[in-house]
Amino acid sequence: MAGQSASAEPRFIAFEVPGEAVPFARAGKHGKRHFTPAKQSNYMAVVKDLAMKAMRDQPPMTGPVEYAFRATYLIPESWSKKKRAAAVWKQSKPDWDNLAKLAGDAMNKIVYVDDAQIASAVVQKRYGPVCRVTISIMQLEADG
Repeated sequence: MAGQSASAEPRFIAFEVPGEAVPFARAGKHGKRHFTPAKQSNYMAVVKDLAMKAMRDQPPMTGPVEYAFRATYLIPESWSKKKRAAAVWKQSKPDWDNLAKLAGDAMNKIVYVDDAQIASAVVQKRYGPVCRVTISIMQLEADG
């Protein structure tokens, strides 16, 4: 990196997005124009804003990165006490890849130059006491 010291780039960032994760969903008819629904674009705007704050005016990371996306959902109140006590992993919709895609796309040119840099990813859907998403990005060593 000519003209830029390695310390100028963050090696790791993490931030929390309050509320329920919004998954990517294709909108529009087959072969027709596609558009981004307001719910998705609003969620992307929140992720972008939080990512910019986490980056603290540093330039986007270059090279390979690891992306961790952890969505926590509230346990449905309609579940039995036994089922609630056993709840750890969410195994229903939305699909894991649709969750990670929307937030990953939102961080382009902010956290990393392009989401194609994501060389490793962890996506989790869990139950917990607070509905939220935790996102972390770690710059990977180019040779390792």
